[in-house]
Amino acid sequence: MKRRVGLVGAGYICEYHIAAIRRLPDVELVGVTDLDAARAAKVGEKFGVPVFASLKALKEAGANPHRDHPRGPRPRL
Repeated sequence: MKRRVGLVGAGYICEYHIAAIRRLPDVELVGVTDLDAARAAKVGEKFGVPVFASLKALKEAGANPHRDHPRGPRPRL
């Protein structure tokens, strides 16, 4: 079964993440979201990736965080 992931943030590094995810046979890229809707739309168009208006929408589409992904803010040391 493939792990379904989403990208939060469509900035400069996003294109490298998309390329890396596409090389992983057991991972499916569900889509991308960004606070800047225009930036997310550019990434979606350039790479053929679905764009979501919010993290909630991305998760509802099936993107699931990995068990090791931070669940929220980490306490400062």
